[in-house]
Amino acid sequence: MARKKGGMQGALDELTVQLPRQLLRQLLVDKLDKQGVKIKRRTLETIVESILADGGSGNFEIEIDDGALEGVALDFSDEEIVDFDRTTQIFLKDELPRIIVEAAEESAASIGRTLRRDWPERRAFELAEETGFRSRLELRWGKAFALLHILLTASRELGDQLHTKRRRAKRNMHRTEVLIRLHARACQVMAEMLTLLEAGFADGAMARWRTMYEIGVVATIIADNGDELAERYLLHDVAEAKRGMDMYVRSYEALGYEAPSPEEIAEIDVAAASLEARFGAGFGSGYGWAAKLLNNKNPQFSHLEEASGKAKMRSHYKLASHNVHAGVKGITHRLGAMGTETVILAGPSNGGLAEPGQNAAITLTQITFALLTDRRSLDDIVFMHVLAKLQDDAVNAFVRASEKLKRDHNRVIAAKARRRKK
Repeated sequence: MARKKGGMQGALDELTVQLPRQLLRQLLVDKLDKQGVKIKRRTLETIVESILADGGSGNFEIEIDDGALEGVALDFSDEEIVDFDRTTQIFLKDELPRIIVEAAEESAASIGRTLRRDWPERRAFELAEETGFRSRLELRWGKAFALLHILLTASRELGDQLHTKRRRAKRNMHRTEVLIRLHARACQVMAEMLTLLEAGFADGAMARWRTMYEIGVVATIIADNGDELAERYLLHDVAEAKRGMDMYVRSYEALGYEAPSPEEIAEIDVAAASLEARFGAGFGSGYGWAAKLLNNKNPQFSHLEEASGKAKMRSHYKLASHNVHAGVKGITHRLGAMGTETVILAGPSNGGLAEPGQNAAITLTQITFALLTDRRSLDDIVFMHVLAKLQDDAVNAFVRASEKLKRDHNRVIAAKARRRKK
């Protein structure tokens, strides 16, 4: 037997079903009142049901025991039938939508009040669940997390030291500024990744690694080339501003925003044109700062990967991109689901953390090494060995935790299979 719908939808369905009965019931009462006839409610309902069941043929028999109906005519004129149908249609077209809107607003307000009222209790429950989950996550992945934290702290300390030491340097000052700023951003991304990893969001952490990887590609190219390229990179901020202004001009009206002033537009246009005249026609493109280096007026990120020697990481970068874009792989391939296609993740998981964890350790170490391009003292070389060791230890810790998780996961699956056979 079908389960009766509940809630507002059930009430609306019931209203739609009952409307013809109510209208017909009122029509019968009015017709009988004109003839001075009063009948029992049960008799009235029997007549209504018989007429509706007849389907409009006009040929129906009613077996009732009510003397008040003797000699009473229940004929319906064509005009009454048309009026009945018109009243029904008007209600469904005009009144029902209004009732739905009012009911939806009232229900939404009521549900909102209930949610807010119950939220403290619900939040306490969620916090308890989250605390338990993170405790279990720490037991499995804690060593790997700790090594990432140590690596991040060491990298930050080196970056701070180099910034203090070289901020007054005259030689390669553009390249030094770019590398220090890129390194600082990479450290911030690493901190974001750690937050996601320690909360069980492997796919989110992988998405943030995508940004760190891009920083690493750019840092490598800047470190391997002269100060002029670094200056182009810094000045490309004007080209980005020009591209942003052009997009804003095309969309501000549709968004309901204020129009930019002609002076603002002219200032950016003049600055962008001046730099393009200085550096060449391709400077205004997305990666135009590298156009001359790559001998390409419209270089793409894949060209930067090739130039940096990191093209072998393309598949990893593509994997990370699934967690940024809205392609189908973003819903069918989830690191946290551990390859189980039937699992649809809507929250954290203890699986899939090894991939972003290892990638973060390797990429941050590479970006930190790029800081030491200009000169490498004995202290710098020692520090590089320290970072390399931390990187290897972190990678190995993530691998070991991941392998143990897979073994535990397979044991659980095998146990479930045995229970099903029994």
